[in-house]
Amino acid sequence: MQLWNEKLLERALNFMGKAVILQQWLEKGKNELRSAEHLSTMHHPTPDEVICFLCQQSAEKYIKAFIFTYSRIHGFSLIIWHLFQDPRIFTD
Repeated sequence: MQLWNEKLLERALNFMGKAVILQQWLEKGKNELRSAEHLSTMHHPTPDEVICFLCQQSAEKYIKAFIFTYSRIHGFSLIIWHLFQDPRIFTD
């Protein structure tokens, strides 16, 4: 008797692979935001363009992670609707 059939094993590995990818997107976003926060504490002149770029990149990573999480939802407007249904998404 087989405990794992091949399809179940494939699904489990696929899920674990997605979890790793999701974690990488979130970690990259967090690191870029931390870098922007650190640069914002610098004395004159602050590198405003770099800070803005890092914030934009961080937001992009978080959005990609969100879309990746809800990848079964078809339609960008529906994904955006789900985004605003859960206010926890905007907190750390």
